[in-house]
Parts: sequence; structure tokens; C-alpha cells
Amino acid sequence: MSLRAVPVNHPLEWDALVRGFAHHSALQGWGFGEARRVTAWQPTRLRLERDGVAFGAAQVLKRTQYGLGYLYCPRGPALDSLSDLEDAAKLLNDFAGLGDVSITIEPPVPIASSGDPSVIPVQLGMWRHAAPIQPEHTVLIDTTRSAIEMMKAMHEMARRNTRTSLKEGVTAGVETDFDAFWKLFSETNSRSSLLQRQRRYYEAMYFECRKYGGESQIITARQNGVPLATGLVIGLGDELCYLYGGSTRLEKVEGVKDPKASNGFYWAMLNYAHDHGYKRLDLFGIPRVISSDKHSFGVYEFKMRLGGQMAYFPAYEMALSPLSGLVNRALRLRKNRQNLAARGTAQDVL
Repeated sequence: MSLRAVPVNHPLEWDALVRGFAHHSALQGWGFGEARRVTAWQPTRLRLERDGVAFGAAQVLKRTQYGLGYLYCPRGPALDSLSDLEDAAKLLNDFAGLGDVSITIEPPVPIASSGDPSVIPVQLGMWRHAAPIQPEHTVLIDTTRSAIEMMKAMHEMARRNTRTSLKEGVTAGVETDFDAFWKLFSETNSRSSLLQRQRRYYEAMYFECRKYGGESQIITARQNGVPLATGLVIGLGDELCYLYGGSTRLEKVEGVKDPKASNGFYWAMLNYAHDHGYKRLDLFGIPRVISSDKHSFGVYEFKMRLGGQMAYFPAYEMALSPLSGLVNRALRLRKNRQNLAARGTAQDVL
């Protein structure tokens, strides 16, 4: 048996390759890798072959700090079976350079969840369960169903609030008004003490992910022309991912009736996914452990009322150097300090 990793340098060829595997993600799309250049990650796209036949596709991002390289395969590699991860490990180990200390992958194969992370395998061959980079726990909604079926699957409160948004004249759909998105997104991050990158990163995500055969859209809900809730989604193949969003808080304004614009936004996003042939919508982030005393419990409640199922997408790591443990601990400490400074907690930060 011969194994080899072949670089792919054509965007459309790459996205078509990723889409062709049973398990894939928009985060493995060419545009996502290009957008991450803004945050100092350098992408390489590898077709993983066994005896001349592709069994996987790995978009590997590399970031170098203090002369040491950290490799990361966001929601990847794309593959047909987790059994292929052993051969993928051999090829990715060969791909790594002398200064690279570790590689983290996030296989796009969901693990059904009831809120107990003990169901996550500790090891997959050469790969050991590691701290996630993307949110590990999420809600997936089946968007192959009709609008009537999706509405019926919602919790009673979500149905009522969605109908209220329609009754109050909230209209929602695809827009190109990035300024409106940015204003609501920034307002939400400030209100919730969330970390936020520079605007150019989100602009890159929006513009790059729609260039190469994938898709990115801004969906905004308005009342009387005023933007009240918004989100940035990216899509590839079967999956649409809701990455970033925000809303204003009209219910906190005295004398103003809350039009439930956030529900109108989510309803528009669900219908967009269905109408454009996506099989699932990934809502991208709920608490890893479900507990009512978590600061992010409200996020879990809201997303689960939309009629989806919880799932884990765990991260796995392979050490490439004896320094890997030390370097990764240092990176986690740095991230924890940032979250403590911004939010006062380093637990379950979505």
C-alpha cells in the first residue's frame, strides 16, 4: 500500500474534492483558509491518497510563533470514514516540518450528545482528544424538512416567538449590508463582553468564502427598515454554518414592544438552508457541559428550542515534537487569560 499527500493549488478543484466526501465542512473550504490568513495562519491543501485514490482532503493551517509551528485542520480532514484517520495521521506527520510541534484536527463526524462529554472517545488511533479550537458542542438542525415540518419541530415558545416576529412586520433575508452586520455584531460582543477580532477578519470571511465554489451570506432581520438581528453564514456541500451574529435589545427599551427579531432571523436562516439544498444547519456553539449555572446556558436554551439535535465535534491532537505538551499548555494559558480579562471566566466560552 502506498500513501501520499498531493498539494492542491486550484480553488474550484479543492472545494469540489472536499464536497465529494461523506463528511465535510465549510471550514475546509478554500475561502475559509484564505480568510484565516488575516490572523497569521497559512493554509496548505492536501489530497490524501491511498494507492492513487483519494481517501481524504486536509486543509492544514500553520501558524508560527517563536520559531515553532502549530498545525491545525479546522473541522477536518474531509473523509468518508473515521477509520481513515490512521493513514491521514501518517501523511500529516510526514507533511510536518522540523519546527512543527503538534497538529490538531476536528473530524467533521458528529457524535450524538445528551450533554455529557464522557461519550467523546479519548483516543482515535494516533490521535488523542484535545482542547477544541472551534466550539466542540453544537446544535445541528435537519434542513431537508419542509418549512411546515421545521416549524412543527420547534419548541412551543420558539414557534410563538417566530410567529410574533412575522406578525410584527419583521422581514429577514440575504443582504450585502456589511456595515449593518458589523454594528449589531459589535454591539452584541460589547454587551456580552465577548472577544472580537478586527473588522478586516470578518470582512475577509465574508468575501473570501464566496469566491471559490463555497458560499457566504449575511442574513439580516429588520423592522420598518431598521436592522435588529443579523448573522454571517458560510456553506459548502451539505452544510451551512452560522459563525457570527448579533442583535439589538429592544425589549430593554421602555415602551417598545419586542418584535422577536432574533427568531425572525433564525427562521429566515433555516429557510435559506432548506431552499438552497443544504442538509443541515450548524448553529455553532453551546456549552460543553449543560448546566443551568453556566453563563452561556441561555444560548443553549435558545438554540435547542429551534428543533435541532445536540452533537459534539471533538478536537484531536498528534504530537510532532517533545515540546508539544509545553507549547500547548502555554497557548491554553494565554487563551484563558484573554477570556478571564474579557468575560471574567475561562469556562465554556463560545
